[in-house]
Amino acid sequence: QREIKLQGFSVESEQNFDLIDFIPRKLKIDSDLVTQRAYGTYGNIYTLPLFVPPDMEGETPLPGTYSLRMEGLMFEDGGDLDAELIVLGQVYGVAGTDFMRRDLLVPLLWGMPFALLFGLFGATVTTVLSMLLAAVGTWYGGWLDGLIQRINEGVMLLPILAVAVLFYAFFNISIWSVLLILVLMNIFGIPTKSFRAAFMQVRESSYVEAAQAYGASNGRIITRYLIPRIIPVLIPQLVALTPSYIFLEATLGIFNINSEYPTWGKVIHDALIHGFSWGSRYWVLEPIGLVLLTGFAFAMIGFALDQILNPKLKSM
Repeated sequence: QREIKLQGFSVESEQNFDLIDFIPRKLKIDSDLVTQRAYGTYGNIYTLPLFVPPDMEGETPLPGTYSLRMEGLMFEDGGDLDAELIVLGQVYGVAGTDFMRRDLLVPLLWGMPFALLFGLFGATVTTVLSMLLAAVGTWYGGWLDGLIQRINEGVMLLPILAVAVLFYAFFNISIWSVLLILVLMNIFGIPTKSFRAAFMQVRESSYVEAAQAYGASNGRIITRYLIPRIIPVLIPQLVALTPSYIFLEATLGIFNINSEYPTWGKVIHDALIHGFSWGSRYWVLEPIGLVLLTGFAFAMIGFALDQILNPKLKSM
């Protein structure tokens, strides 16, 4: 049987004490990174050192039954000492736990619909607006098309992610405002150039010339003759752009962009901050694996749709 005296103090009307402050080895652990790695306490909760004798070499806890006893000397008749011990929950799920002993399965599961919403919304808006912009510029041509192309070339030179993070740092905007900035900058970029190349081919078609001959308006030609012809290009472009936004959302979470939702990026950020490399590698590998798996799934969907909508590619 072993007895460890933690600390003596005067009894007050209300007090809170943390057993971490009374661990005999705490000073050594706090001052030595090697010891922190051995105990797994870097940025973490002290649990193992509570059960290691101060005079023991190594990090092996002493098995047995532990009890916490408190004694108080009261200076008044009928005094009562009421103590409550609060133990941090030890939750061990199939996905492991984070530094607060919370089940990682919760943010991993809830991060999936948010990532899909972020990716699908951003990809849909970007694809539709890029298509409309390319259709208008291609059909009208002249200075309007030249202006759109110069803006495209200028935006493609900018680091889009860095600009979005810069706006967040200066204006403290929400993650949805960051998404809006990403969408606006992605509209003028590679999607617009891809759609413009497709529209240039459709514009010279005979049925477009026939529509002009019977007096169809510019708006009717764009919406009824140009846009429907590039649907086989639009859908694979939409599917391929979705994982890009999912990767951007995870990157924003790693940068600690403020979000009230549990996301894969926030899980990765917490893992990087609280020392995942010292024994808890699953903490960062699980969300990264889900991000990669989601991107691979959308790549396969895009490939399948491309084969269906463009059957001529099968013979190539």
